[in-house]
Amino acid sequence: MKIPRIFSFLQFFTLLYLFTVTYGFTEEATALLKWKATFQNQNNTLLASWKLSPVGSKNSSSVGAKGSDACRGWYGVTCLNGRVNRLNITNASVVGTLYEFPFSSLPFLEYVDLSVNQLSGTIPPEIDFGHNPTTNRVTKKA
Repeated sequence: MKIPRIFSFLQFFTLLYLFTVTYGFTEEATALLKWKATFQNQNNTLLASWKLSPVGSKNSSSVGAKGSDACRGWYGVTCLNGRVNRLNITNASVVGTLYEFPFSSLPFLEYVDLSVNQLSGTIPPEIDFGHNPTTNRVTKKA
């Protein structure tokens, strides 16, 4: 019969899609947590909301979830269609560097504001200031 075979085919690709989307959501949250782990001040109360939800909880990034854990009330993180697209941790008392900032793991990130923090070191090449490096406009290179 062709109908059951087509149905199985559709089920397979639906599950594959859900797994791929869920992996992307989890990857974004995990990438931000890895960057946070490099901060010199691990007891930052403003970023205490940055944690993964237990698997199976209503906030976890399980199949059918609508976005990353990072989209569920993480301080300074804004999402669009369930993907991280803005990071604004202005004056969040972050002490660290941008060396481990997860640009490649945040493909939908369009806006970053890290001002009034204690970030040191060189600026990674993934950040583009345009023609004027003193501008407040920071974009991610494609």
